[in-house]
Amino acid sequence: MKKQILASFVIAALSASAFALPQINAQQSAAPVVAEDGADRVGVNRVAEGGAERTLERFRVAEDGADRVGPNRVAEGGADRVGLNRVAEGGADRVGLNRVAEGGADRVGLNRVAEGGADRVGLNRVAEGGADRVGLNRVAEGGADRVGLNRVAEGGADRVGLNRVAEDGADRVGASRIS
Repeated sequence: MKKQILASFVIAALSASAFALPQINAQQSAAPVVAEDGADRVGVNRVAEGGAERTLERFRVAEDGADRVGPNRVAEGGADRVGLNRVAEGGADRVGLNRVAEGGADRVGLNRVAEGGADRVGLNRVAEGGADRVGLNRVAEGGADRVGLNRVAEGGADRVGLNRVAEDGADRVGASRIS
């Protein structure tokens, strides 16, 4: 009989602990609710799975940390997408008179400049490599003149009128042709 009482006591103790409700302490009840991957899903400090805030319209932030809020709206890469100061993703201005290409070169009015920084403007129009492409003083990209009576080849040899000279300096003109 003692064995039966002892066995029933052991079985009762085991079943009571096995089927008992979990105990809740004060520390567990005050802890925030957390999603399966660890991101907060609670109240004012609600955070998206990637860790970015999704709280209040003023502070709403995209998953990668870029602002998506009101007047200070910023693209995912951090570039402004706002009003007069609109900036491209690469940081180049896309605004009014000071419009700039993505590479930082001006694309504006009289001072229009190519992406490589060379002028593309009025009388002082310059090729991308820096050589003039303008009016009477037109110059090839290598710096040789390509203008009027004083037309010069890229290597510096004359290519003009009666005094036409080959690039290496030998005459190539009329009766005075020299080889």
